[in-house]
Amino acid sequence: MRAWLLAATLTLLATPAMAQSSPAPSPAPASDASPIVSENQNGQTFAVHVGADVTVQLQRNASAGTRWVVSAKPAFLGDPRQAEMALATPRPVVGAPSWQMFIFPVSAAGAGELAFEKQDRTGATLESFTITINAAAQ
Repeated sequence: MRAWLLAATLTLLATPAMAQSSPAPSPAPASDASPIVSENQNGQTFAVHVGADVTVQLQRNASAGTRWVVSAKPAFLGDPRQAEMALATPRPVVGAPSWQMFIFPVSAAGAGELAFEKQDRTGATLESFTITINAAAQ
């Protein structure tokens, strides 16, 4: 019984240390030809191949009521899959910002702007983000 209690105590004491030392992984693209675009790349142009994905990761704070929405999308991009990932922090924090990710499949060749709006709880626009996508057949 003592050995079990000692093992349980050591496990509980070691768990926070392990959680603090390993940051959350960065999102990974579907392939090497699939760019990941973040908010510091606002206004830039990206070249991609048909069949790749374009991943856009933007920071949001759900506890403050903000979220990103797609405001314009070229027809050659498919409807996005969405994911959310916590920012790399020493330990999870309730109400902390997170990455809101949009993953668009590139279905045809073309060029156009992909635009997002950061909205508050009422739907008012707080920020905007736009990139240009140039898609070419392989």
